[in-house]
Amino acid sequence: MGKLLSIETGFTCNSRCKYCTQLDYRVIPQADKLDLTTEEIKERIRYAAGEGYDQIGFSGGEPTIRADFIELITTARQYDFKRIGVTSNGRMFAYRKFTEEAMLAGLDGFTFSLHGPTPEIHDKITNSPGALEQALEGLRNIAAVKRKHGLEGHLMNNEILLPDNTHYIKEMVELLGPLGVGLFMIQPFITQRSNSDDLGRFYVPYDDIVAAVERAIPALDKFGARVKPYNVPNCLLWRFGPKYVEPQFYGLRSFREYEAEHPGEFKAFRAKQWYRIPDCKTCEEYCPGFRIEQYPQERMRDELVAAATTFV
Repeated sequence: MGKLLSIETGFTCNSRCKYCTQLDYRVIPQADKLDLTTEEIKERIRYAAGEGYDQIGFSGGEPTIRADFIELITTARQYDFKRIGVTSNGRMFAYRKFTEEAMLAGLDGFTFSLHGPTPEIHDKITNSPGALEQALEGLRNIAAVKRKHGLEGHLMNNEILLPDNTHYIKEMVELLGPLGVGLFMIQPFITQRSNSDDLGRFYVPYDDIVAAVERAIPALDKFGARVKPYNVPNCLLWRFGPKYVEPQFYGLRSFREYEAEHPGEFKAFRAKQWYRIPDCKTCEEYCPGFRIEQYPQERMRDELVAAATTFV
């Protein structure tokens, strides 16, 4: 199991995804002033190297639109990281020159955030007309640069599951598999204080997610691809087997833009956002459990009745 540090570079982004937890920051005048400086990010790169992380990634906002993005990749390459990656909406990679510069500088891990197999779905979710086609062109550019220079390029898609797109995991595999994407991370909308009022619009039950993965099995088989669940307990997908499901490893830590010295120091992210079921007691998986948004209503009802009875 590797050790990955993801550095959040700031809030600036060229998309406006309707599920995003950072939208409030982006309407602030001169929102880019909230982004980390080049030196602050370089200090975090040095922190990762000194603390034994063997993989490093950049996320945002949208890190690729930073003027110093290539410089940050070049800095990271000076250390002995096995992989230097980025989580991106993929739009900047539509520019061939940018793609080539980034990959020659050392970028070899690409997690695109694409949320639908058609512009009608993806571009609507991201509130960005043309975004899907730009990202697809980016994947074609990555493939071309890999061939030209004999470079590595590990491709993954990260899809936020909403009522609009959960059913289309199969179509996402059919769209992105031919372009070299072999790993499909799926994660449901996660509620936080800033977006809790949106949960009713974006909630997808675990049962729907499992059904969508099962529907995608023939496509996964065709392209030799796998699904990687995140914030979905691995046990829900065990029956599909390791050929089709890659369990999420939890060696990943995020160094958030507002944390000063160490990743995870902001105590709000230590809040109890999970619950367990009886089977968790004997499970050998390293997993935080079930998301609190998915707490069964019947169990909630029974516990409220029991609490009220005890109180009376």
